[in-house]
Amino acid sequence: MQCVVVPRLAPLFVTHTLTINGPECRIDAEGYQTDEHIRCKATANGDKLDVSFVSFKDGGMNNQFGKKIYTANQPLFALTKKGNAIATTWQGYSKNDIDTAGPPTFRKQAGSR
Repeated sequence: MQCVVVPRLAPLFVTHTLTINGPECRIDAEGYQTDEHIRCKATANGDKLDVSFVSFKDGGMNNQFGKKIYTANQPLFALTKKGNAIATTWQGYSKNDIDTAGPPTFRKQAGSR
């Protein structure tokens, strides 16, 4: 499954992509002044998918600038199906101050299961 953040009224964009392929879970944030890659854990919890931090791409706990932003197993966000959309409940990964009751942040891409 691959989900992509829908850009909202911003002059500069960062695309956040969640990729889940079996046990592999990855978040890639790429765009304006951003190049971040996170290994994550996706856990089905009833009608929700909980996504938590495992490590950065290199297996370490510090980002590319040497700063520790997340702790091991820290909840980042949860995804819940709402009709034909996917609702996001932000936790530790809140990259903006959007209203989670508004339009969907993530959407399922064609060809995804």
